[in-house]
Amino acid sequence: MFNVNRFKIYCDTLANKDQTGADFKPSDFNSVLPQNVNSLIEQYFGKPKWATLPYLGNERNQAIKDYIANSEINLKVKLPTTDGVITLPPDYLHLQSLTYQYFKKKEVVCNHCGCNKCVCVNVPEGFQTGDSKCEPELSSIKINEEITIVNNSQWNQLFTDANLYPDIEHAYGQFIGNNQVEIEPQQIVEVYLRYLRYPKTAKWGYTIVNGIAVYDPATSENIELPEILLPELACIQLAGIGIHTREYWLQQLYDQKNIAGT
Repeated sequence: MFNVNRFKIYCDTLANKDQTGADFKPSDFNSVLPQNVNSLIEQYFGKPKWATLPYLGNERNQAIKDYIANSEINLKVKLPTTDGVITLPPDYLHLQSLTYQYFKKKEVVCNHCGCNKCVCVNVPEGFQTGDSKCEPELSSIKINEEITIVNNSQWNQLFTDANLYPDIEHAYGQFIGNNQVEIEPQQIVEVYLRYLRYPKTAKWGYTIVNGIAVYDPATSENIELPEILLPELACIQLAGIGIHTREYWLQQLYDQKNIAGT
């Protein structure tokens, strides 16, 4: 997260309005800022195309993803299912993972001979004897499994292919609109959602003093992005309000990212 006033000062500096005359209203600045913040998150999580980038570019993108994943907008919640459907949180933006838990019986083998049925003279503790053989007890182990998200056409194929048919060890999900996900099999009663939420609506708050907009921290909302994205966001922000910066390299960065589709 970085301070919105610091970002505003940075944009003012790049615009160089004292020399170029390029200026923007605070209301225009605030009107495009929230969408530009969301656009950057979508750019790194929703439309990755790292194959078109050189090695160092790939490393940079991964670093940004790591920073965002370790930020306050990355959350994990436990959600109940209702008739095989979960409702995503209202602030849901991007899916990180969707997992569930189930318990599986595991045989305990003889710690003497390594067999699940043995004829040891001294029966190991925890085993029951019967017909001169000891029968191992079954213990439950907890399994964490990820739900495979498929599209609507793939969803229909799940129920016509015996190898793909959903069961407790192989669960599937599909988005069905209205911020909901359908889960099969329906015996899964709760899931664990790791997701990116929408950032809080960034805003540069201000009051008018003698005809000049003065920063007001009480009505401001800081920007929930990692520091590494400040220059890139500034480039998008200024382009969005029709100002071309004097930093040629910064403008080129934004243009090249659009061409590469990253």
